[in-house]
Amino acid sequence: MQDGSSLSCFQDGVFKVFIIKSRSEEADMTLFKRLYDALPARKDESEPRMNIVAWRDGYDYITAVLPRRRHRPACYDEPEGERMVISPGALDVAGLVISPREDDFNRMTENKLTSILKEVSITENDMENITEKLKALDNSQQLSNDNAEPHVTVGIVNGQKIDFYTQQSPIV
Repeated sequence: MQDGSSLSCFQDGVFKVFIIKSRSEEADMTLFKRLYDALPARKDESEPRMNIVAWRDGYDYITAVLPRRRHRPACYDEPEGERMVISPGALDVAGLVISPREDDFNRMTENKLTSILKEVSITENDMENITEKLKALDNSQQLSNDNAEPHVTVGIVNGQKIDFYTQQSPIV
């Protein structure tokens, strides 16, 4: 986008994340709508599964969109004794895990939590499919997660001042 707004992906962590960074609510909403339209939705549900964490940093609006493939991990439905009442929400996937039962908190390990988060997050294949849909929605910009040179489209531009921007790992 002309105002320096961006939609980027981060997939090296436990949870796959799209980051929207903009200077206006309008740009933020435009990029979110593009992403929303590219996210998969189950046939029996009216919207894609996701968690959203948003904040302001000075003049920047930053929105982290964490697509999900499952609402709850399998451990939530285990028989009592093995069951862990952990159903990661927005704060949990952002790093603040809430455990309503002390026993579950005491049994939680780094490996168990990593497993739970990976179980409810989208897969790498899902992430690639979403990125491909974003490419189809706006194929005039580089839409990859590598450090290749940006795709340039040639056209007629008219204006008093023209600014050009490049960013690493842009989506839109």
